[in-house]
Amino acid sequence: SSNIWLLITPDGEPCQRALAALGARGTIRCDFMATYGHELTHLGTGTTADVYLAKPLHAGPSAPWVAAKMFKTKGGGDASSASSVHRLPADLHREVTIMAAVQGHPSILGFHGLFYLGGQPMQLPGQADAKWCVALDLCSGDLYTQIKAKRYVEDAARPVMGSILFGLAYLHG
Repeated sequence: SSNIWLLITPDGEPCQRALAALGARGTIRCDFMATYGHELTHLGTGTTADVYLAKPLHAGPSAPWVAAKMFKTKGGGDASSASSVHRLPADLHREVTIMAAVQGHPSILGFHGLFYLGGQPMQLPGQADAKWCVALDLCSGDLYTQIKAKRYVEDAARPVMGSILFGLAYLHG
């Protein structure tokens, strides 16, 4: 069974740190706009989500930027899908549960939190109906694009494969 807690905090750096730590463990947050603001840059579109570049508003100049994965709302707007839009989809629940469980390894993408966006004014192209967002470490690219861009010689491929296998060993260990 799951417990539901409501945490109301005053503004301030200690509270922001506490919320960030809870979010990295899978807590659903409702303060995306207060944390990252409205100035987001579109990075790409996938089957289930659009990804945006987001910078924390109150974390200082050295705070890392994140990739904000805004999930597309499923359903066509009928009464049955309208009520289910506010529930966390099973595939997203699975993704967040796994990401929160495997944090702390250098080969695993950092998870910064799951945000419920319902009721927050979103002014992003194509995402007016997004209800859920996952904040992840910002990567400078993906392996597929790097492999397509250049041919890897063995000496260059060795650390990349080592990192992949190191992460896989952690996941299955």
